[in-house]
Amino acid sequence: MNVRRIILSVVIVMTVLLSAKAFAHAMLEKSDPANGAVLQAVPKNITLQFGHPAKLTTLKLNNGDKDIPVTIDLAAAASTTFVVPLPSLEKGKYQVKWSALSGDAHVMTGVLSFTISSGN
Repeated sequence: MNVRRIILSVVIVMTVLLSAKAFAHAMLEKSDPANGAVLQAVPKNITLQFGHPAKLTTLKLNNGDKDIPVTIDLAAAASTTFVVPLPSLEKGKYQVKWSALSGDAHVMTGVLSFTISSGN
């Protein structure tokens, strides 16, 4: 093998390895309610959709300084979509803080907010 072929082979292998690692991160692609949404109706769920399978490890909901209990299944298998049931919510501004473990063991975190402008 000549030196050019060796270098080309190494470049190809490194490109494939680096690409696979980058694609393994579980970035949040979509949420419902969307970040910054102003809702006329009270949502029944929060849906988080990731680009790659992940394990949802935390989801905290608050309304100002008041924490609102929500339940997530910590034993659930990795998935691209998580639907978290919500208790009955009142008018106001809400913040959701979440964390997930991606397939390459990176912890991903995010915050989104939404406002409920009227009831039911």
